[in-house]
Amino acid sequence: ARERLAREVALGADLVLLVVDADLTRVEAAVVERLLAEGKPLLLVLNRADAWPAEELPALLASLRRRLPATAAHLEPLAVSAAPRQAQLLPDGRVRGLPGPPRVEPLRQALLSLLAEEGERLLALNALRAADAFAAELFRCRLRHGRQQARVLIGRYAAAKAAGVALNPVLGLDLAGGLACDSALVLQLCQLYGLPMTRGGARRLLLSLSGHNALLGGTQLGLQALLGGVRQALLLAAPLSAGLSLAPAAPVAMAQAALAVHTTRRTGRLAAAALLRGRVAAGHPAALLRRLAEEDPATRRWLADWPTTRSASRGATRGGGGRGS
Repeated sequence: ARERLAREVALGADLVLLVVDADLTRVEAAVVERLLAEGKPLLLVLNRADAWPAEELPALLASLRRRLPATAAHLEPLAVSAAPRQAQLLPDGRVRGLPGPPRVEPLRQALLSLLAEEGERLLALNALRAADAFAAELFRCRLRHGRQQARVLIGRYAAAKAAGVALNPVLGLDLAGGLACDSALVLQLCQLYGLPMTRGGARRLLLSLSGHNALLGGTQLGLQALLGGVRQALLLAAPLSAGLSLAPAAPVAMAQAALAVHTTRRTGRLAAAALLRGRVAAGHPAALLRRLAEEDPATRRWLADWPTTRSASRGATRGGGGRGS
């Protein structure tokens, strides 16, 4: 529970101080990687530096740098002593370690410099990340609450598409009608989930889905064209076969209808997932974050590992978890 609380606090901070008192462990290296992947600005602090002999401290700092993940190569460990102990000889001859004044000047200077140069930017980025997280959660709630309505909507369009494909004997018109039906379905799903979408945008989304899903792309069109061609040939042969060729035409039409139902349902499910992934319309926090990361070198430094295809994590500067005293 304490670890989960520390993680939530760190992910909500504008700046994270990761405090260690020895070499970096595997768990701590994973924490660094996770925080950077979430787009969190991070400072690495080595506390209790006074516990190490002066000649060994540079080697420890070098080891800390080596153990950092590749995404944290830019981090420079800061050596401090929050509560240093000073040896003092007592009247009875014993030596006791007494607390001395904190030696945290490197950290203080780093924070002052960072806040002066990047303070406003960090506040703005964290506000955008929080807004993006809220928008993502809001959209997920819409998906959950609209799931039953979406099933009904997808079922209605699947039935309409199946009927149109099965009853239309003209090759090509059934394919065009099916694509128009899928475009209308995407528009209706966007309206259900409260997302703006034009008819052209719906067609582009369908093309994108077709490119990533063979069943919705070439395979579907190929099967529909093949079945449509077979059915049309059977219908054209009816006068020559005294109507006998009409018997196998019915199962072909049923196969086309079944394929239309399956692909329409699959289109609906994939479209909903794609809409969740692609919440990057102009003005959306995710779009603003991505644009900043692409156009502003200073912002790119903080967002280099922030995943732009999904939401970043959920202000005053707070210290991250650590083992320091």
